[in-house]
Amino acid sequence: VKELISQSIDSEDIVDVFAMAGIEKPDISILDETFLLGAKKEKDGNALKIEIIKNILKDEIKLRLHKNIKKYTSLKEELEKVIDKYHNNALDSYATIAELVERAKEQDDKRTDELGLSEEELAFYDILAAKKDIIKEKGPMQDIVHAVVKAVKNNLQLDWTKKENAKAAIRLAVKKELRGKVSISKLNDILSEIMQQAEGQFRDWSA
Repeated sequence: VKELISQSIDSEDIVDVFAMAGIEKPDISILDETFLLGAKKEKDGNALKIEIIKNILKDEIKLRLHKNIKKYTSLKEELEKVIDKYHNNALDSYATIAELVERAKEQDDKRTDELGLSEEELAFYDILAAKKDIIKEKGPMQDIVHAVVKAVKNNLQLDWTKKENAKAAIRLAVKKELRGKVSISKLNDILSEIMQQAEGQFRDWSA
């Protein structure tokens, strides 16, 4: 893929360079500074490079979505906005590539250390942080997150996503933790998002 990217390839159609290279799962490691500098110097082939970066990022987002639905849904929306700007001539090809590479770098999340949360807890933190206006509890939001994730994990069982009683037990446990901390009128809405994230995060859980 690096070799294909380094060349100026003229094409009016979208080319599946991954298939050409026999690669099923591209990764963002090819989006380095050398690649970005080359894109700045070259005018021909940039449309293809943009398509390559877009496909790489979409693949990465799809693979990681279950880990943090809120974060990667937002990243996907940002990616689509950048591509729309390019197609509407609001960005030139180099600026587009630069923005997409920045989106790739944003996937490395350092907030776990800053917030004192695990990666799996961070996904639930993002759900609550997006709705902080309905949080009634004073004090660090991390405390609520710790309690919610603990409530989920304490009630997990094998193949729980296929068992309505198991899901109901988790929903009840989380609801108990949120009761009094979240506006009662909004409790079911945020509970729905938490359950969706729990299914993504712990779908393949085993004891």
